[in-house]
Amino acid sequence: MDDVEDDSEDEDERIYAAALGIPEINGPSLDPDYSSSEAEASRQEESAEDSESEYQSDEEGQRGAKRGRGRGRGRGRASRGRAAGRGRGRGRGRGARTATEEGTRKPRKPRKAKEPGAEYKKLQGLAMQAYMDKRPDEAVEYASQAIQEDPFQFAAYNLMSQLMHDKGHIEESLDMLCAGALNQKSEKAWFDIADRIVALPDLDERGRLEWAHKCYSQIIRLNPTNYEARRRRLEYQIRYDRHGQAKAELEYILKLSGHEHDVDIIQKLAEVCNATQEPQRVLKYYERAWNYHTKDVDREESDFDWNVLNSYLEILMTMKCYDEALSRLSTGGRWILGREEETYWDDLEDDREWDVDEDRRIEIEEYQPDRFDGESYGAGLPLDIRAKLGLIRLAMGEEHRDEALAHFDLFEPEDTSEDAVVKEYSDTFGEIADALTSSGNHEEALRFYRALVGIPKVEQIPVLISIAACYCSLQQLENANLWIEKAIEVAGENHSLLAKVARFFQDWNMTDRSQKLADEIVRKGGIAAVRKAGVKKPRPSGRLRSVLGLDDGKFEEAQARHKLMKDLYNELQILQTDADAGDEEAELAYMNAANELVDEFRSMGVFYPRHEKTKQTEFNGYGGRGGGWTNATAVYVATLSEHPTELLARGEKVPDEFHGIPFDEWVDIFSQYALLLARRANNARCWNVIQGALAANVFYHHSKRENRLHVCWLACALLLRDDEQLCSACRYFMKERPYTNDVYRLYALLNRYVIGNGTTFREGPSQKFALRIIKAMDFALLSAEQRKKYKFADGEVAIWSRREDGNPEKLTEMNVALLVMYGHVLSIGGTYINALNYYFRAFALAPDDALLNLSIATSFVMQSFKRQSENRQYQIQQGLRFLYRYYKLRSKDNIAILVQEAEFNVARLWHSLGLIHLALPHYERVLALSERVQAEGHKVCGENGLGKAEDFAVEAAFAMQTYLAMSDNFSAAREITEKWMVL
Repeated sequence: MDDVEDDSEDEDERIYAAALGIPEINGPSLDPDYSSSEAEASRQEESAEDSESEYQSDEEGQRGAKRGRGRGRGRGRASRGRAAGRGRGRGRGRGARTATEEGTRKPRKPRKAKEPGAEYKKLQGLAMQAYMDKRPDEAVEYASQAIQEDPFQFAAYNLMSQLMHDKGHIEESLDMLCAGALNQKSEKAWFDIADRIVALPDLDERGRLEWAHKCYSQIIRLNPTNYEARRRRLEYQIRYDRHGQAKAELEYILKLSGHEHDVDIIQKLAEVCNATQEPQRVLKYYERAWNYHTKDVDREESDFDWNVLNSYLEILMTMKCYDEALSRLSTGGRWILGREEETYWDDLEDDREWDVDEDRRIEIEEYQPDRFDGESYGAGLPLDIRAKLGLIRLAMGEEHRDEALAHFDLFEPEDTSEDAVVKEYSDTFGEIADALTSSGNHEEALRFYRALVGIPKVEQIPVLISIAACYCSLQQLENANLWIEKAIEVAGENHSLLAKVARFFQDWNMTDRSQKLADEIVRKGGIAAVRKAGVKKPRPSGRLRSVLGLDDGKFEEAQARHKLMKDLYNELQILQTDADAGDEEAELAYMNAANELVDEFRSMGVFYPRHEKTKQTEFNGYGGRGGGWTNATAVYVATLSEHPTELLARGEKVPDEFHGIPFDEWVDIFSQYALLLARRANNARCWNVIQGALAANVFYHHSKRENRLHVCWLACALLLRDDEQLCSACRYFMKERPYTNDVYRLYALLNRYVIGNGTTFREGPSQKFALRIIKAMDFALLSAEQRKKYKFADGEVAIWSRREDGNPEKLTEMNVALLVMYGHVLSIGGTYINALNYYFRAFALAPDDALLNLSIATSFVMQSFKRQSENRQYQIQQGLRFLYRYYKLRSKDNIAILVQEAEFNVARLWHSLGLIHLALPHYERVLALSERVQAEGHKVCGENGLGKAEDFAVEAAFAMQTYLAMSDNFSAAREITEKWMVL
């Protein structure tokens, strides 16, 4: 078993230890054999190590840690006498090892914890006593001393972590747990820490995942065979394109027992190797999996299917191993189809085995037509595999051309019906056409290119240009011109597409046409597209370059860019009405234009100060410090008209527009674009656009604009059913408008609206956020003397006392909506007893609130269901008392919908208790009230009203149907179903 370790984790240990004042284990204070020469040698060798040295190959017979490391944990003393500068290993002395020892060393066992000393016990006891007595500062002091006294005891770290957590220092609390876990040697502890890190609310996603990644690395150091830790670490590595680490991780997983032939892991390794252009690295794993699945696994239970074979062939073709690819395709396809014993086909030079008919197969003496079904031959070969077979034959040379074309003919490129193959396999058609073009078969390539014309999901310009190129190669210039004109027509005003056409002219030495089209694109503001396409263009001139110090290229680009932005903005205004009406084409055009505008805005550095210290600096204009002009300023000023310096003059009014578009209009552009992205479920881009807008200083320091962006954020979260983003957006409103009932009701309502588990609403960060607001409210309502009697955290008191004597909102009473909302958060999280505490606080202020009474009833009953619940009878009785109080409050006005709701909720609670005979009468009353509910709803909402009454009859009928069916009374269940549940 390899001892896989990461050098970066040693550095983490040193950082944690240094932050807490823990002496280095192999440093001068604890290691009598430590020398400065060893430390220097260690530093030199560590700096030269590769970033992926965490992983070592079994075949190389290396240990996880490299020689020359200056420190380790719990090293042995067997090698004290070696020369200075020689690194120490981990866990034992680095003696000579025989060849038979290599690769067979057992994993290290966790170091046995030593007994804590008397001084440590004393300090830890004082720390615990101070903590129990609510003296956090003293507890921190004693716990720190205990850690200094004995850094290997976890209890002191745990207490210190809790103290930091109580003060609201969540990240520091987790840091402390990490430091303690380094000595605890517990895989579960590291998993728990990683889960808490991932749930951190105030750290960006990448930061959280990177931190959790280090925790998984610690687990792997303790147990290199922990598959779950490696799987989670792999997700991070693949997500953030750490291809080197991902490859090594995947290769190590493929060495773990039970995963040596995991085709899913091999597929992931193939994807990573393709990204790094190392296809040969994954080949041996495909070969090993192939041998295992075909020899040791029943075909019906094997995961080696057509998809795996397709990827395997892709690797072989990338490596240009066409003979091997042909052999593997034949044997693999034969095995999947159940004909593995028919090996005589391997002796043939053609592919008659895979013909869809038997004309050529029956010529083979060994072939028995009735032995296998026809689907086991050519008819059973998937089209994407057949395409691979044709491409392999085409790549093998001219003598295999006929076989390749025969395979390609089965794709029927001339078919234009609704069921044409090209509709489903357009990518394969493009691959075949490109391969035919590369091999000089232009006429055959035209068949497949023409089949792609008009296919919605295929980009048309490259196809049209490829058709024109084929005609040029065939010296049919008239036909080529027809297709080029069609390409220009399809491109319309899209500069990028037109630039591709101009590049085609340039590649075929049509210089005049290329120059003319490029000039036209530049005049319309598409100079960037022309440059990206690599089209040569004339050098333009301008009148501001000498003033601004810009070279010709930047000046011309700025002028063209400004005109483009103005045109795009005008286009948005034209498209706005149709896009709002839901016109699909208008929406797509709007999104394309808005995308360009948003990217242009975000490229302006003055809106996004780079330095942390100036992160929230207000926008003061486009000029640089001391009246100077930054490069970004100069480029933008090139877009201005006659008097650019007026905008930059010191002391003038701060600009309120960009590219002639007011900042308020920019808010609308960002918002509308984000909403359209949300409607198309483009989550990542939607959140990127919203966060980009919120980070801009021209919006951040303008409350009205910031508020509009947060409303947009909320709307997008609702469209995407993203509870995490929903909670984040709602927090802004709760911070900006604290203790406003509607804000808390909105927060609870929107989380109820989201379909799914709604985990964010009930998770720790949401609970802590709401609790902080409640504690601030409690602090504000207490007098100065009363505050001293309660043990508020010192840090919180300091924050609350800064303004208006701790009551900046001038509160006079507790906010019932806030208390109930927090009760809902706790209740959904399953902590019903804690929820009841806040429900009863609200109940003292609003005893006649029906919803509050129902919430209390539900919490009591749900708590009684818990395994370790005490006195269930009492809790159920309490719940029933509040339930019928709710029923009385809800039905006192005899409004049908309210009475029906009360009946249904009473029935549901009896049903949950298993007392169906008590639930059925209430369900029946729900059904009886349905007609009244519909009549009242019709009266209130009107004939064409947007809303309608909420009728619980269907829900009640479903509950009754389920009970009756489970009681074998199917006739009654059918009767209820037909009467109430048929649309």
